[in-house]
Amino acid sequence: MDSKLHFTILGACPSKKNSKQAMVVRGRMLILTSKRYKEWHKTASKELVLACRGIEKLQVLKHVTMEFYWNDKRLFDLSNKVESICDLMVDVGLIADDNYMVIPELTARFGGVDKLNPRCEVTLTLNS
Repeated sequence: MDSKLHFTILGACPSKKNSKQAMVVRGRMLILTSKRYKEWHKTASKELVLACRGIEKLQVLKHVTMEFYWNDKRLFDLSNKVESICDLMVDVGLIADDNYMVIPELTARFGGVDKLNPRCEVTLTLNS
C-alpha cells in the first residue's frame, strides 16, 4: 500500500503567472511579483513548513492530487494554481523540484465554491 502525505493550504491561491506588476525603476521597466502573491506565499510557506515538519525533502513522488475550493464563482485556470502550489512545495524544501522526474503524475480538480474556507487540499502519494 502506498503511503500518503496530506496537507491543506488555506486561502484563495493566487496565480503566480497572473500576479505580476510593472514598475519603472531608474528608467527601466521591471516586471515584479505582486504584493498579494508575496503575502500569500509567505503565509502558505509557514503553514506548509509546520504541516510537514520532520519530513525529509522528497526526491520522487508517485502522484500528486490538488483539489481547489474557491471563494466565489469566478473562472480561473487550474494550471496556474497548480504552478503556484508546486513552486511553494519546492521553495519550502518539501520536494526536490516540480519537474516530471519528481512529479510524474498529477491530478488537479475544482472541488467547488467555499466562500468561508477557500483552500487547496494536496495529497502526495509517495513511492513505496
